[in-house]
Amino acid sequence: MENDLHFAKPDYERPQRRGIPEVIFGAGKSAAQIAAIMRALNEAGQNAFATRVSPEQAAAVCAELPEAVYLPEARALIRDVVPLPEKTGKVAVLCAGTSDIAVAEEAAVTAERLGCNVTRLFDVGVA
Repeated sequence: MENDLHFAKPDYERPQRRGIPEVIFGAGKSAAQIAAIMRALNEAGQNAFATRVSPEQAAAVCAELPEAVYLPEARALIRDVVPLPEKTGKVAVLCAGTSDIAVAEEAAVTAERLGCNVTRLFDVGVA
C-alpha cells in the first residue's frame, strides 16, 4: 500500500511493529487531510482514530466519510473497520476540575481503544 499521501505518510506497519495503531493528531490538519488519512488507514484494514478534532473538522469529515463517528467530549473522530482489541487491565482517568474533562475524556477514549477497561473520575478537586 502506498504510504505517501503527499502531505502525510501513514505508518501501516505500526500495529505489527509496536502493537498499537497509528493515531491521527487532528490539530493543524484540514478536514480533507484527516479524511484522507482515515480512508487510507481503513483501506489498509486498520481502524482510524483522530484526536484534537474540532466540531467543524468533524462535520466536514463526517460529510465525506459518513461511517465516521465524532465523540465531542473527547474531541475524537473514529472510523472502525475491524473489532477493537479485547479489554484487559484497568486504567483510571482522573481530572481535577470540569475544565479538564475534554483532555481526560480524550485519554479515556484512547485507553479504551487500546484495549483497557477505564474508570473515569472527573472533578475530583485539588483543594
